Amino acid sequence: MSVYANNMLNQMQIEPRTKAAWGRKRTVPRCANVLNKQTIAIARTAISAHLHGHEYIPPSLPVIPGCAGLFVTLWTGKNTLRGCMGELGPQPALGDAIARCAVAAAVRDSRFRPLSLCDLARVTVEISLLCQPHRVSSLEELDPARYGVIVRQGKQRGVLLPAIPGIEQAQDQVAIACRKGFIDTERHFVIDRFEVHKVRQGETRPEKDTDIATNKAMNHAVQPQMREGQSK
Repeated sequence: MSVYANNMLNQMQIEPRTKAAWGRKRTVPRCANVLNKQTIAIARTAISAHLHGHEYIPPSLPVIPGCAGLFVTLWTGKNTLRGCMGELGPQPALGDAIARCAVAAAVRDSRFRPLSLCDLARVTVEISLLCQPHRVSSLEELDPARYGVIVRQGKQRGVLLPAIPGIEQAQDQVAIACRKGFIDTERHFVIDRFEVHKVRQGETRPEKDTDIATNKAMNHAVQPQMREGQSK
């Protein structure tokens, strides 16, 4: 573990959860049948339209109960990050949010040069919907392979999605989120963990499939920014 991570952990003050929080049922977004090829198509079409200078109005998608945020990640190759942008909070207009975050990931992630049309042909799109976050009281409650983290300190916050290649230890995950969110590790901050439902271009089903009601809502749907703190 790095000196930075050691110092951060020594100073970390994690708020204890109340008894009510311990017994609270986890809220999972019912999104299994919404995250499909259409959502990937919305993201790619939004990027292409922006690069061509055209207006794009995405189709309406059902509201997903329990959704606490949305991120669009762009990859080249298998695991090379090319851009990632997202929004925390409920997403009442999911189609619009996917289009907005996709364009932001393509041209507004300051870690990378803006995407070109030639680049778009080589990019793979991944969409992640966040479950409701829950406060943790120790690093033992984190698992970078399963949970993402939101580190908060006043108005500052750093977000890291789960299952990022090369990040295997909870202390490293938190340290990176602190660094990305400009969190002062000498002062009090809190950590929330969250799970995601995601679909990647080329996949027809998300990681979890639990809801039939959402599928019915999808059949009646109209058919066709903050930066996420991933390390390069």
